Amino acid sequence: MGFAESENRMQTVKHKFPPVRMAPVPPKLRILRPAIDLSILKGPKPLDVRALEMLKEKFGEAIHTPEGRRLLRFIEPRAQKQAAKRSHKVAKAIDHFKQGIPKKPRAQDRKKQLHAECEALCKAFVRKRDLNEDGYGNCCTCGTWSCTLQWGHFISRKNSPFLKYDPRNTAMQSARCNGPGQGEYAKFRDWINARNPGMAEKLEAEAKAHEKFRWTVKSLEQMKAFLAKKCEGAGLNPEEILKNAK
Repeated sequence: MGFAESENRMQTVKHKFPPVRMAPVPPKLRILRPAIDLSILKGPKPLDVRALEMLKEKFGEAIHTPEGRRLLRFIEPRAQKQAAKRSHKVAKAIDHFKQGIPKKPRAQDRKKQLHAECEALCKAFVRKRDLNEDGYGNCCTCGTWSCTLQWGHFISRKNSPFLKYDPRNTAMQSARCNGPGQGEYAKFRDWINARNPGMAEKLEAEAKAHEKFRWTVKSLEQMKAFLAKKCEGAGLNPEEILKNAK
């Protein structure tokens, strides 16, 4: 094969397979392409209608390119689906409001309310146990006679959530012992053992056994029922106590 024949053959191959020319990427799309790929195409975060409108405004004319249309085909169905879901939720909430149906409380709100009720019941029981009819009593650690004693804990609420509402772990303390004195652990321990020998060691063992304890709605409801019975046994009215619980 001569040189001229080989050159003609190369030209024929070039004619059969013309070079592919890629359309230039618009400047706006070229600059924002990495952000689009990360936050939209590969990211788990859904987009709503407002994000779609912002995207169109940001791209401008570049959204009408093939790559821009590909992005829109990916984004628009998700945005429309979210808009329909949101409008359905709003319509349902309006219907419930018109019919007088109360809004269902969230589990977190229910737990918060139960914590407040358990604390109110436990405080009322301990005050009835440790104070006289006029609201005066002695601090369990320093013996101060006062009417402004606070609800103190032998094992702190932070160290043992399990014993937070246990009447055996709580008593009335002065502001100095409960605050700057950080509960006066050693004196509190002696006071508990003087009233009930061996109780301090038992409480410490229970706190250690339930280090990872976390309150749930069910456990809080059980504690509320237990404390309500305690208050009734002490001559208190649980319903009156719970009216002011927040």
